[in-house]
Amino acid sequence: MQGRDDEHMEYQEMKPGRGGLILAFGILSWVVCVIFGIAAWVMGNNDLSEMDAGRMDPRDRGLTQAGKIIGMISVLLVPIVLILILAFIFGVGALAVSDTPGPTEIEQMPVPIRPR
Repeated sequence: MQGRDDEHMEYQEMKPGRGGLILAFGILSWVVCVIFGIAAWVMGNNDLSEMDAGRMDPRDRGLTQAGKIIGMISVLLVPIVLILILAFIFGVGALAVSDTPGPTEIEQMPVPIRPR
């Protein structure tokens, strides 16, 4: 029982981990707003550095890493998705205003009759 008390005392001197909060921010970055992903990424980096230095309780390391990774993926994918959406919108818009006939206009064009 003595070893368990020493371990408890050792963790009491460290800052508490925020793994649950960082994981929640990572998830919120997908559901609510990408700003939560930035917060999860930055907070995760800081907390992992603190854990490596021995100043923060390392028991939340897994949650912290998961939240940081989820936040990073969100932050990196959102701009790519926005670019693809804008490219699609402007691509379809450019087709709508172009002078080339579309499929419906081609079907309505009269077929030239060749004399025999």
